[in-house]
Amino acid sequence: MSLMNVRKKIYKSRIKMQRKSDKLFGPIRRVFLKNKDFTIISNNCWDWKVYFSYQLPYKSPTVNLLFPPDDFVRFISDLPRYMNEELTEIDLKSFHFYDHMVERNQKHDFEGSDFRKFVYCRLGDVDFVCWHYKTFEDLKSKWERRKTRINYNKILFKMNDSFNCTFEDFKKFLEVTKGKKSLFLTGNKQWKEYANSNPNVCYIKKFKKQGRVIDDVHHNVLPFNLTRYLNRLWKD
Repeated sequence: MSLMNVRKKIYKSRIKMQRKSDKLFGPIRRVFLKNKDFTIISNNCWDWKVYFSYQLPYKSPTVNLLFPPDDFVRFISDLPRYMNEELTEIDLKSFHFYDHMVERNQKHDFEGSDFRKFVYCRLGDVDFVCWHYKTFEDLKSKWERRKTRINYNKILFKMNDSFNCTFEDFKKFLEVTKGKKSLFLTGNKQWKEYANSNPNVCYIKKFKKQGRVIDDVHHNVLPFNLTRYLNRLWKD
């Protein structure tokens, strides 16, 4: 067995153990949350991780979805309007980031999954992808149900610098979320230094070598206590 396969097995084993731990200790963590009715709009599966770690209902339609950076910034710039758009399925070659998906597949980033079979969607002029659903119908039913749960009074917009995120995408995110609750995770120290006065930009030292966030879902990479952070966001 190759070293790469060994690492994959260890990685998958850690994920399974973490999920079991979240199911067991999630209700205990939830007790310490002062507010449990909030929505996270995330560019990747980070919102799923937060809800799951507290064993909370999914109050966001973006759970388990992955948005290209430019599409995500456009999406959150006018969330209510996009929530009224009809969600449609598109083919892989129509996807805005088709070339990027091909590149990631060549690097074996999808753990052996066939990226051609992922579900690709379009909402107005915004595209996203998901490999956690087998069919578009299943994804859409959950999308329609979860979008009715959005708490527009308590939204956290979260983004990281993965998916070929550019410095311009980063700056646009800061612009559209100005005055709102937001969190940007980056492995690029220069980006953090650029927005040094902005407390919503968080530098993840763990990914210093890569210069971008590799995985903020299956590992606790936050340099602060998440429960305290969420409690400070929304003080009743």
